[in-house]
Amino acid sequence: MILRRVIKHFRNQEWTAIAIDFLIVVVGVFVGLQVSNWSNAQQDRRDETAIIYALHAEIVEAEELASNIVGTRTRYANIIAEATNILFGLAPQRELTQTECTSLTYAHVLYFGRTILPSLERLQATGRLDIVRDTDLNSALAKLLQRQKALEFTTTLSAGAYDIGHLYPEIFEISSILMQSDTREDLEREITATCTAKSIRLNKGLMADIAINADTYDAFMRDGLLPWIAQIQQVHRQLDLTLNIQHAKTTQ
Repeated sequence: MILRRVIKHFRNQEWTAIAIDFLIVVVGVFVGLQVSNWSNAQQDRRDETAIIYALHAEIVEAEELASNIVGTRTRYANIIAEATNILFGLAPQRELTQTECTSLTYAHVLYFGRTILPSLERLQATGRLDIVRDTDLNSALAKLLQRQKALEFTTTLSAGAYDIGHLYPEIFEISSILMQSDTREDLEREITATCTAKSIRLNKGLMADIAINADTYDAFMRDGLLPWIAQIQQVHRQLDLTLNIQHAKTTQ
């Protein structure tokens, strides 16, 4: 309708009317854009609130799972370090325990499980991380994504580690046993290994492989797993501040 009116005014050389019609169109487009922007902003705020609450629920669950994983891997790291120090003369000489032998055979396994944060993954996939207006929380979430990538990269270091249980079966005697689970009511199967420090020291290739595995595991913990769990905890703190949530302190 406006187009027909403009054409009519143009034929009649009614320039003032043409200018008015043009102004009406411009104002209409401008108002339409402003209404659309306002509507999108309102939707963003609703999405932001929903996402932050969803993230808090997900991060609480992820932190619990991650803490259990880190606790287990830290114990392995300490045992591997102690056993390696004994073998290389950096600690008082003694025979290796079954736990130490078992840990050495697991040193090539760089596993951290999988903690899923669907809300954060959706934000990343859709490029909408900036919907979170709190700068500290936004920064913490971005760093968590970086830490996740770094952790995933450190697990690839296992390609350069050695499965010494299979490579040196004459030195490591591996068994499969059923043990009572700490987390389940039924029994679970575990692998154990026995070995002697003397037989290990006599094999230079094995000593080299153990040194490489220990260094690889240390890099996995130092550059991957520990910074990752620390950032998960930082995100949790920022979410608590944003939502004004206070968790009850647990007594030891």
